[in-house]
Amino acid sequence: MYYPEFVWTLAGDTIVRDGVALNPKSDYIDSATRVIKLFIPFFVPSTQVATLTMATIDLTDVKPVVSLTFNQLKILSGSEIATVLGCTIAAIILGFIGIALAFPAAVQELREVKDLHLKWVVAKLNRIAPSKFVRMPTIQRRKYTSNTTQPDVLDVLLNVGLIFLLIAFLVEQLGNNSTAEDTFTSIADIDWSGDMDFQEKIGVFLDATQKAVDVVSMEDKFMSAAFWTFVFCCIRMILYMKMHPSISSIAETFESTGGEILNFLFSFGLVYIFLAFIAHIRFGYLYDEFATIEQSLITQFSLLIGDSSPDYTNNALMCIYVVSYVFICTFSLLNFLLAIVVNGYTRVTERVLENRVAKNLFQDLFTVAADAVHWTLNPSWPSKLDILRGMQEAYPDVFLGAEEIVRPLPRSIFVDIVVKASCGKANLNDGDRLFNHYARFEVMLMEANKDSTQSEDEVKSLMPDN
Repeated sequence: MYYPEFVWTLAGDTIVRDGVALNPKSDYIDSATRVIKLFIPFFVPSTQVATLTMATIDLTDVKPVVSLTFNQLKILSGSEIATVLGCTIAAIILGFIGIALAFPAAVQELREVKDLHLKWVVAKLNRIAPSKFVRMPTIQRRKYTSNTTQPDVLDVLLNVGLIFLLIAFLVEQLGNNSTAEDTFTSIADIDWSGDMDFQEKIGVFLDATQKAVDVVSMEDKFMSAAFWTFVFCCIRMILYMKMHPSISSIAETFESTGGEILNFLFSFGLVYIFLAFIAHIRFGYLYDEFATIEQSLITQFSLLIGDSSPDYTNNALMCIYVVSYVFICTFSLLNFLLAIVVNGYTRVTERVLENRVAKNLFQDLFTVAADAVHWTLNPSWPSKLDILRGMQEAYPDVFLGAEEIVRPLPRSIFVDIVVKASCGKANLNDGDRLFNHYARFEVMLMEANKDSTQSEDEVKSLMPDN
């Protein structure tokens, strides 16, 4: 049975409703009461922020369980709505741009996954009975394609999901803002001292409160969706840092130590849960911090990060448990985890130092921007992808071999590759200019002079013109 009432009435001994004297302590809450819900709406006119507090008291267990929920909603003004709509539309446009940029690479990524899967099927068939199956030709993957080192399929899916979320948010903001204002206004306009029947007032209040609950719940769902969206964006940002060796340390460290960390977390979890079970069995009836397994896990986490701890000064067993837990988990196991991460980070930084191609991030960004200007001003130049494909055809052993092979690239051959890659659009002068452009990089000259068997004429042909 429902008894809609003000909270303060529960403190009184007698209250009269519709000519009937009621005792709230016995008539409203008795042995048959299971759950008590309290709805407390607030509205601050100066900030236009509406708050709906919902307190739920669960009486089904021996110990009552109280849960509080605070939902807030900002009622936007006209200018604020325009700002939100403008930012949302701009984000939708950026989402479409992201899809357009990642879509070609995503298609290539799916093709390569398909080819790789087909290779796996052919290998399995040949392993089962090579003589009974026609040997299919090996699928040759191109060394250089439009695919990138980034998860482009994931980028497309995330952008599509983000666009749908933003469109739903846009529709919700247009409809719910006026609804929220009307709902909380109707709650504030109830005249509790007026001539209207009290039960009718209660009905109006409950109807308006239910609408307020629906409005703030929808807003809370969008806030939760926004939270997880930002979490995925943060993960994606870390993965995107792999674009350059100098800033890829975080992603590559966790990538290289992922297996070790998982093995450690499994071992750590077993010890952690077992210690929580011991604490619950021995101290659960003495300390609220260990009353349940869940509470024991939370208490141990507080000890792990140096937060508050239960009073163990008057209990010898509790003192032994706390000291043992701190020594095992905090001093030992956490340092093991730190050692794994530091070791992985050291290996990553060593690889970065050995990389002679990539320079400082900002220096490489400037080089990329300068290259974009060069290629824009010289439309006859072939794309870098076409040049790489041409070099792959000219030197297949260099590009397809597993072992690193260094070969000299004479100016004449490079010019021919450029002319061929451009389908005749570039002339010999364009090829010569491109050769000088790449010969400016120190790593190219180092590799060129590394082979002592080159003739003097070959070495001169590799040097840029003054």
